[in-house]
Amino acid sequence: MRVLPGEHILIHYGEVGLKRKIQPQLRRLLQRNIQQTLKHNGYRVPVRQTRGYLSIDLESMLPAGRKNILGLLREIFGIIWYTRAVRIKYAIPADINNTEIKQDLEKTVLHLAAAKADAEKTYCVRVRRSDKRFPVKSLELERELGTLIGAKTQFRKVNLENPDYTFYIEIQSGEIYVYCEKLPGNQGLPVGSAGRVLTLLSGGIDSPVAAYLVARRGCKVDFVHFTASHVTPEQAHREKIARLAAQISRYTIQSRLYLIPYTYFQLALMNKKNPFELVLFRRFMVRVAEKISFQSKAKALVTGDNLSQVASQTIWNIAATVSVTNLPVLQPLITYEKQEIISLARKIETYPISIEPYKDCCALISRNPNVASKSNELNRLEEEIFPDYRSIIMDSIRDMITLNFQMGKRTMG
Repeated sequence: MRVLPGEHILIHYGEVGLKRKIQPQLRRLLQRNIQQTLKHNGYRVPVRQTRGYLSIDLESMLPAGRKNILGLLREIFGIIWYTRAVRIKYAIPADINNTEIKQDLEKTVLHLAAAKADAEKTYCVRVRRSDKRFPVKSLELERELGTLIGAKTQFRKVNLENPDYTFYIEIQSGEIYVYCEKLPGNQGLPVGSAGRVLTLLSGGIDSPVAAYLVARRGCKVDFVHFTASHVTPEQAHREKIARLAAQISRYTIQSRLYLIPYTYFQLALMNKKNPFELVLFRRFMVRVAEKISFQSKAKALVTGDNLSQVASQTIWNIAATVSVTNLPVLQPLITYEKQEIISLARKIETYPISIEPYKDCCALISRNPNVASKSNELNRLEEEIFPDYRSIIMDSIRDMITLNFQMGKRTMG
């Protein structure tokens, strides 16, 4: 029988296909990310490359497994859409003019159309014939199959512009894919294609979303968070920050969370209150993150800054904060409306964790920060307040602990 008994998933990688010079490595990276995600969740099925697509053979999968795989693909960056498809194989050149091939194609299309048929709905057929040796041209095959659907199913109305259902036929070298519904993917670029970054992760709504967005552009993402006290790995694992990092790792595939106590900074600042203390603290965090980036091989820092959302995120305070590092500082949320950020947080399921009560470090440092700090003034203050600034940074990093996450779960090592 030429129609395989099992379904396939056909995966279209969108933007990856536009990167002409590096397309092969991006395609392989996406293939590896999908394979790794499936394997981590217990599905050892091959992901193979075909012309313009990746495909997964579901022949041996139970219905529940097929549904789970579709859900996993929804979270992988680099996929523009994917679909459940039936594959018809034919040999070249022996089967190219074999009438059985066309009969198998007609049976498959009718089977798919019958499941969707509705006299009040419209339909059309779209054929893409990459293998020009196939004897029937695209437009001719579209007309033939469209007429067949109208004659053999309950469909009565053709709409070539905006149909309710489109039946797609992809004719490639040695195989034909037949499918109907395109499921939207997460788009973007495969994680790992744009280098590693280090995200300053707070307990709020914004920074987890910022991490998600840079991962969507292909970055590997690690996190650094500043804790109010020294904690053990097991204590840290139960905190909301670890749960946030675990949740984001569903999209980043693998991430590390560096937890650093800011007690040394706080002790140095004790009894030296001033209106710049929050910006001073943010500069301290950036300096520490820069040091860690050398260890983690991160090429940029990421923050959840949103212009003028709070006093510490005015254009003057942001400029004064990032001026202490030579690394690029990515701020993907800088122009977002708050509701847009919340909507994204709900989508990636970090919002319920982010709104849990938590003593965020920035809230503990200062409640009324100055909105227009200047780097030269802050440099002078730091020399006065922190005569041994380097020791504060190194002592903080010395007490750092690291947690590792992979696809939503904590891992060891």
